[in-house]
Amino acid sequence: MNTPRRILGTRVLVIALALVAACGGNVNVVKKQNLDLKPVNLPLRTFAFPSGLRVVVEKDTRTPLAGVFAVVGSGSSSDPKGKEGLAHYVEHLAFQSKPFGQLRFEDMLDAAGAIAWNASTNFDATTYYEIGPASALPQLLRAEAVRMVVPVSDISSSARKVELDVVRNELRERNETGFVGDVFSRMQVALFPPGHPNSSPIGGTHQSLSSLTKADADAFAKAHYRPDNLTIVILGNVDLDKAGELLAETLPEALVAAPQPVKLPTRLAPVAPPVPEPPPRPDRIPKVEAAIPSPELWIGWSMPRGFDRDAYLLTFLATSARQRFARLRLDDKDITSINVFPVSGKDASVLLCHIALNEASHPEDTLRDVLGEVDHVVNPFMRDPNDEARSSMRGSRYTASDVAYTRTRRTILIGEILGMEDLIQRGLRRATVTHFAEDPTLLSRALRDLADLNPDQLREYARPYLTADRARAILFVPNGASSRLAEASGRAASAEHERKWEKLPPPPKEWMAELLRDPGQLASHQLKNGVSVVL
Repeated sequence: MNTPRRILGTRVLVIALALVAACGGNVNVVKKQNLDLKPVNLPLRTFAFPSGLRVVVEKDTRTPLAGVFAVVGSGSSSDPKGKEGLAHYVEHLAFQSKPFGQLRFEDMLDAAGAIAWNASTNFDATTYYEIGPASALPQLLRAEAVRMVVPVSDISSSARKVELDVVRNELRERNETGFVGDVFSRMQVALFPPGHPNSSPIGGTHQSLSSLTKADADAFAKAHYRPDNLTIVILGNVDLDKAGELLAETLPEALVAAPQPVKLPTRLAPVAPPVPEPPPRPDRIPKVEAAIPSPELWIGWSMPRGFDRDAYLLTFLATSARQRFARLRLDDKDITSINVFPVSGKDASVLLCHIALNEASHPEDTLRDVLGEVDHVVNPFMRDPNDEARSSMRGSRYTASDVAYTRTRRTILIGEILGMEDLIQRGLRRATVTHFAEDPTLLSRALRDLADLNPDQLREYARPYLTADRARAILFVPNGASSRLAEASGRAASAEHERKWEKLPPPPKEWMAELLRDPGQLASHQLKNGVSVVL
């Protein structure tokens, strides 16, 4: 689903400065200015219900907003064989559901005060969220709770067909995952052997989507949209002392009650499953046509699972690899950009390298150069026996490896903290990690673990998996079918037009007043060097 509006603007956490100092900055520079750096505290409360539902409430008084994040612990790995794409299709249908027989859920969100909402499906989860004024939280929570009870209720056959067309069109163009067409699905097949949970294409295939029926969607929703397979995170300007009352007033009995307390199923195995070896590598890079304007080379590695205490290592490795691979642009003029990012899963994760090319004149050479840099992603952080002598000769107490590692760690840590300032990003991450690890504090502890990470830990994590032999690559080239794409886009636009939109009453005035209120609690400081700082 598409977010109707974006929420702009963030405030930098003061804790960022404190952690940067811990990563090698000079905290005395700040202390000399008589500025007291206090960490930001985001208190939590956790509620467990007899049904198995878990709700985490996080208080953040710095924002006038509040958000509801719901994680259903089933994604593409739960799709029945031959029905690939079913979890993703149900996600789309959930926005067309009419739990009370009148308004579609999208219209209910508008009426409830949502200013941003979206949903996504990945390997192991389907996640929904909505953001709105803090005063609208009861309505937002009530609406999401009702959707979790009846996710695919009273949807007409025409609306089901429209959503199926939308899902099918996402196989042709850039979809909600950010990938063009079936790029990610093909990388899944290249990295995981048949039968592995991560080999099932998230978006399905044209053949599997054509087989989906109303009975399939209803059965999937009944089997997976259960309270004991659901975690809800509420965050924003919330009164924790009244959180229990809020839940009692908004959550339906079907979501919280049970004759006997339900024992939660195991979500993460006590011991991480082994990462499977990828399927055999072909002699040449496979070439696949896709709806893209210019060629793209994708390289991937299967990695250990995410969502546990060591998940932050994958984030560090992705940033380090991105920095290392980026230097290839200096010598290879066919490369326009390089990005590296992780995709986490409960059984295994993926590290992907996306290289945008001008003409793909020598993709084999580009791949060879990238794989030649793999061993150097972590090596610059490791101490060389001669480092101490070189540092002594330069009159420095820090070695080159110390400097390289500290800079990278600091960059990653600041990026993580700034990302956590985004209400949506923080809510999605806390909800997903809490659901699978069953520990709402794990996300916060991961930042501390990242600050304490040493190069040896990173090397031990990366060495078995980030190798040239385990890499798999696919070259995607433009298919040149602009007319077909235009026709497909037209069908999608027509399908969107067929959705019936209800005229809603104007929102209460207090919602807008709350969003536009003076943030207050501003403090201005004049440093000795003349720089003004506003906190």
